[in-house]
Amino acid sequence: KAGQRHSKWFQDKSAAKRFEAELRAGVAHNFDVLETPTFAAWADEWHRTHCMVEKAESQWRSDARLIRLHLAPVLGEVRLKLLRASHLVRVRDNLRAKTAHGKRHRLSPKTVNLALALAKKIMASAAERELVAANPFQGVKMARLPPDRFQFWSIDERETFLAFADERDPEFSRLVRAACHTGLRLGELGGLTMADIDIAR
Repeated sequence: KAGQRHSKWFQDKSAAKRFEAELRAGVAHNFDVLETPTFAAWADEWHRTHCMVEKAESQWRSDARLIRLHLAPVLGEVRLKLLRASHLVRVRDNLRAKTAHGKRHRLSPKTVNLALALAKKIMASAAERELVAANPFQGVKMARLPPDRFQFWSIDERETFLAFADERDPEFSRLVRAACHTGLRLGELGGLTMADIDIAR
């Protein structure tokens, strides 16, 4: 409000300069908005305090890559309270027409949806922590997936492969056998510990 003064401490000079730039751009007339972290800062904290604690290493590494490559370039510098559904729509549109080394190449719809789902989770956590009133990304539609074409091994094909693997690499064969009988994916198998296994059952 006019006539009121505010003071603020910053961790470093770059943070102070970014705050000043926002003030000059007119974005920061609402001091409350500037008290919330940027998407990049919150995503980093969420990744350290949630992903790296709750998920297998392969999964939190995958999440970190999605944040770095696909979310941070568009959302990174935006304050949480300024994020709208349109921001995630822009991420989705950018990913559909992703470029690499000057050449256009399309990411798979599954990869696009992994990035969108991750952004939604990050903002749902921000809403849970009351950093924002509600998740602004909740209603954003995912990319349309093509129909799946599943190709399953027959029992004979499975046993033929396992017999071959038993001879060539018994350790790998045991991993494949576990996957066949449990439905676990590679990342889930890699994250298994003895504490996850109920020997009695």
